[in-house]
Amino acid sequence: MKYIAIGILICVAMFCFGEEAVEPDFSSPEATFETFVDAILQRDQGLAIKCFSIDLEAELSEGWEEEELPDSVEFEVIDEYFEEDYAELDIRIWDNIAQEEVVETFYFILEDEGWKMTWMDYDEPYYDYDSMSEDFEEW
Repeated sequence: MKYIAIGILICVAMFCFGEEAVEPDFSSPEATFETFVDAILQRDQGLAIKCFSIDLEAELSEGWEEEELPDSVEFEVIDEYFEEDYAELDIRIWDNIAQEEVVETFYFILEDEGWKMTWMDYDEPYYDYDSMSEDFEEW
């Protein structure tokens, strides 16, 4: 009887205190990326999309296939670049789908809600170096 009571208490505790919802944190680029990873792991598409800039949210809201999402992700910020309202993070990532370590650069902009991920704007010259200009010479 004692074991049944303990089992019931454990079940009630798990129901009441089950998995906590991911609390969004956009206070820094690293916090935004961590929120994004947590949202992916929790399969919370709405929160994952909120990690992106406003102009990308509609583009990304088409949906995803759950079988393509990883069940585990490990990451480490290995380099960072900051301006007033722009940041880049080089992040070493490993997930259980790719099962290999990769280093990717992620881009962030500061919006009203905080730091949000974005894509690099290829219309602008990369680091003020325009390869399409008349002055460009190939090496």
